[in-house]
Amino acid sequence: MAKKASSEDLRKAFTETAKAARANTCEAMKGLIKEAEEMMKEKADADVKDAVMIACAQKVEHYEIATYGTLCTWAEKLGYKNALKLLKQNIDEEESADKKLTEIARSINQEAMV
Repeated sequence: MAKKASSEDLRKAFTETAKAARANTCEAMKGLIKEAEEMMKEKADADVKDAVMIACAQKVEHYEIATYGTLCTWAEKLGYKNALKLLKQNIDEEESADKKLTEIARSINQEAMV
């Protein structure tokens, strides 16, 4: 999505939040990525496409936040203090990325409506 974004702020946000894929495949995440790929194929003004990409990226962030939230609860209940610390760092990063996308969306969405 970073390559397709016309907004420099959005492109940087995607670059900063990009993470390498892990060995385990998550079917739900695959579905979110497929949806984003399909949406990027749609013909629309650049601002509209950027707004759609933000929406798709935030779906991913929200899914990750929900997952890390669950894992934090499990780690806490199981007494895995080191894992909990690391998981909390992950959820903080995801929440930060989501907030950054929301900030960018404020201007992008306004431009897309014009």
